[in-house]
Amino acid sequence: MEKDEIKQNELILSDEEEKIHTPRMDRREWLNCDIDNWPEGIKENAICPLKITIEKDLQLELYEIAKKLEYKDVHEVLNICFWPDCAATDILKEKFSIFAEDIDKYLVLRNRPLEFVYPHKDPFRGTSIYLPLGPLGKQYKPLEIYYNNREIGIPENDTPVVYAWNTRVTHAVFNNNNYRYNIQASINLPYEEVFEKYNDLFDI
Repeated sequence: MEKDEIKQNELILSDEEEKIHTPRMDRREWLNCDIDNWPEGIKENAICPLKITIEKDLQLELYEIAKKLEYKDVHEVLNICFWPDCAATDILKEKFSIFAEDIDKYLVLRNRPLEFVYPHKDPFRGTSIYLPLGPLGKQYKPLEIYYNNREIGIPENDTPVVYAWNTRVTHAVFNNNNYRYNIQASINLPYEEVFEKYNDLFDI
């Protein structure tokens, strides 16, 4: 072959390799988002749905309220404010009242469009009681949890679900082109203690 000659070698993939490398543009395609198939170890140590019923109308009302609030850029890609005082938050606080003695802060969180919260662990709080607000459906990008070599994500935001999750476990959010809102109650107890103390509420 001549010194300056370049011969392109054709890239040929097997059917299996083609399947493996097919683009998956939705993060949920990479994650286990089926709550019913989350291992018990995940629910006992990282994230678990709770037996707290949230009416769809309440979720939607809270979502509309969240869109009108003013937020502080506590972190560069995460905006935070306290719960406002209103009838809707009074109802939610009553639903969370079993945790009242351990709740440190009541927070509303917003992610701006196309901003990512890269994998990290929270340095202070231990557990969060978490309700996704909006957007609805698959447009609500999942809270991702990485625990014990497993990659877990919350399912599409079709039905209101309250979760307890371990903020000391590595987690992330990769948002799309929507504002993304959730409402949380922070507990400064390790997840393991919350799981033991409020075990009857955990939907194992």
